[in-house]
Amino acid sequence: VGATVEKRFPGYGVHRGTVVELGADDVVVKWETDERTTLSLKEASRRVIAAPSRKTERVAPAPAPAAAPPTFRVGDLVVVAPDTSPGNNREGGAGTIVAANADG
Repeated sequence: VGATVEKRFPGYGVHRGTVVELGADDVVVKWETDERTTLSLKEASRRVIAAPSRKTERVAPAPAPAAAPPTFRVGDLVVVAPDTSPGNNREGGAGTIVAANADG
């Protein structure tokens, strides 16, 4: 919730909106025009242009002498980088942590 998305609407141009609700398989986007649209999670993740800038977003701490990897909690919104290196074809995009191991 809070991510900025951009979508082209044929005949109306490109519009930006903000994810305001997150469901299991879809999201609700509120556009600049105050209209709302439901997009599939897959489509929304392809259209994310900026991650949310809210306190709930977890960011890895600054490196310390014994730098620990970032930890995430169930419900955290993450933006995963695409990996199209040889042998991989992972789109990346926005997602939500649904489970976490005890070790982080």
